[in-house]
Amino acid sequence: MQAIKLLRYYLKLTKFGTKEPVKLALADIAEAVSTSPRHARTLLKHMAELGWLNWQPSVGRNQRSHLSLLFSEADLKQHLAKAQIDSGDYSAALALLDDDQQWFGRLLIATSGASHRDGSLNLQLTYSRPFSAVLPHLLLRNSERFLLRQLYANLVRCDADGSIHADLAHHWQCDESFKVYRFYLRPQLQFHDGSVVDAHAVADLFNALQSNVQYQHELSHVTGVKAANALTVEFTLASGDQGFAGLLADPKYAIQPALQLSQTGESSKQVVGSGPFTLIAHNSQRIHLQANASYHGYRALPDEVSIWFVAKSSAAKEGQYAFTSNDQSQPQHLQQRLEFGCQYLLFNQQRQMLNYSQRRWLSSYLQPEALLLAAEKSLQSMAVEPAFSLLDIWQDCFSLAAESVPLPNELSIGFYQHDDLQLYAETIAKLLNQVGVSTQLTAYSYADLNHAASQNTLSQDLIVTSYNLDDNRPASAFRWLFNDPIIKHCVGSDNWQWMQAQLSDVRENSALQDYFSKMTPLANTLVSEYWCLPLFHHWQSLRFQNVLQGVAMTDWGWPQIKDVWTSQQFSKAESLKFSC
Repeated sequence: MQAIKLLRYYLKLTKFGTKEPVKLALADIAEAVSTSPRHARTLLKHMAELGWLNWQPSVGRNQRSHLSLLFSEADLKQHLAKAQIDSGDYSAALALLDDDQQWFGRLLIATSGASHRDGSLNLQLTYSRPFSAVLPHLLLRNSERFLLRQLYANLVRCDADGSIHADLAHHWQCDESFKVYRFYLRPQLQFHDGSVVDAHAVADLFNALQSNVQYQHELSHVTGVKAANALTVEFTLASGDQGFAGLLADPKYAIQPALQLSQTGESSKQVVGSGPFTLIAHNSQRIHLQANASYHGYRALPDEVSIWFVAKSSAAKEGQYAFTSNDQSQPQHLQQRLEFGCQYLLFNQQRQMLNYSQRRWLSSYLQPEALLLAAEKSLQSMAVEPAFSLLDIWQDCFSLAAESVPLPNELSIGFYQHDDLQLYAETIAKLLNQVGVSTQLTAYSYADLNHAASQNTLSQDLIVTSYNLDDNRPASAFRWLFNDPIIKHCVGSDNWQWMQAQLSDVRENSALQDYFSKMTPLANTLVSEYWCLPLFHHWQSLRFQNVLQGVAMTDWGWPQIKDVWTSQQFSKAESLKFSC
């Protein structure tokens, strides 16, 4: 008999009490569960075999048996729901929990990790917010850009040092002027829907991208994209670009069908990619990935990955990830590093409310340590380090103590809606209030903040935001400073034109491996001219146990899920947990 069918009988027995033994005649038990004594005896036997109760029948008519129910109603429902989650039947688990989403979320966290099911390796993860549509041409937050890497492939890959590696293209070359690039595709490539990935499909995609507002500026020097033959795509540039291949390795240049560019926002979450995982389902509750058996590279080791949305009241702090185990004998391992990014403040010079002296004094007054002190937080509790440059690898720019200068009576603060950034914005407002400046705060979603900046409608005097680089770090840093609509809006048109000239020179005359050093003077100017105030670099951490192999942290702070595997066929009680 199925355990779930037994539940309704067990619940009728709970009126006799749980956890404490009682003496009952079999007839009393049969009456309580509305069945015959014979059937009641069968039910009790099954429940005892399942470990739900202890039953010691007595011999003889009307003799009292010893009965002890081992689970309360809530405990047994949770016990059965865990079993349903282990089997992959999430709807049945939710039904057992009376459709209680918070209870379901807590149970998802408790059961998260790796498990073997019918000979396949499955990962069940949790995250603190739902994912937006994972489409390369949309403005995406950090975690969505991580998912782009799971669902899509690029023409080439670029590592942290700026070296280019094969992906969909097995070979590439450019002429001596760095104005003509050719990429040679692997044969018999396919999108997830089975359609062909060839040079014609790639050329169609990039010709369509050139008319997309999110790409026009970056691709303004591209004068032509064509299929030289079925497996060779050729890009022609108006000016030299030594790092062009690194740009095409960016997540936003992931290869997708050109027709998919018509999908925007939440209009569709059923996407067609070209990467190691295929998207099976994406809704407000979870995103479900399946290994792509036709992937051109090494097949992902997990067969399926489910990432569930669990509200922060139940989940861990965003950006903190952990693989842990119920088995405390297993040694814990920790991977930790400082992210390649920054949380920072921009002075909106479109508003012209603050002059150079005022920006200089505020940069001295609103130092990272002062913010933490006023917020009554510590570096350890916030998992941050004070930032004195936009990237930790760039030379520190220290602000000298400046004399206090009169400030406007009122300043407005806009911020990207994120827990840490909201805290910083509120603390900045607190510190400004202490020097007689009243403040007004406005929270923006990531998309709305970028849209307001691109439309020149971002009206707050101070903007608190952040950015993390992608895994093609040199090109990603270039693209951030070259194309970020928030920076463009806030530094003002004259300063922006100067930045563009500096970056265009880097692109034309510098190898990709030299981008960071060549951009250092420009990045430091943003700080030294008080256009920008770096606040914090965030620590990323990943905790796991050695029962899992292949656990490595990506540039987005997520574990590299396609490489996760385990040599152990562990039991349900030893299943590993992942929460974020």
